[in-house]
Amino acid sequence: MNELPHAIAETWSAFDLDVEALWALELRAQSFPMARLAWHLDLPLWSYEGQQFALTPRQVLRSPYRYAAEYHRIRAANLLFPIEIARHKGRWLILDGVRRLTRAHEDGLEEVMVRKVPPAKLRQLNLR
Repeated sequence: MNELPHAIAETWSAFDLDVEALWALELRAQSFPMARLAWHLDLPLWSYEGQQFALTPRQVLRSPYRYAAEYHRIRAANLLFPIEIARHKGRWLILDGVRRLTRAHEDGLEEVMVRKVPPAKLRQLNLR
């Protein structure tokens, strides 16, 4: 595996979540400002041509034909499902839903639906 980029290591490296258990949590969905999550668009979250952590959501949006497969995944993201977020190191971190955020950004939305995972629930979901 490649070395984690600094931005990824300092945010997601502490989490190894059971995503299905995350989805099963009974949490209220609420509207949330896109601007507070937009920093995710500049993180190299996705693989490209066999290279992990090589592609940012913003790169895909800037070159949808070049990154057609990933762009189609973004366009297929269902905004009816809320984005799962948690407070981590002073800001809101997406636990699940970066493609939904990316689609909402491209669609020009100013608010997205989120579910805020409280720290106690987050600790229960963490597999590490």
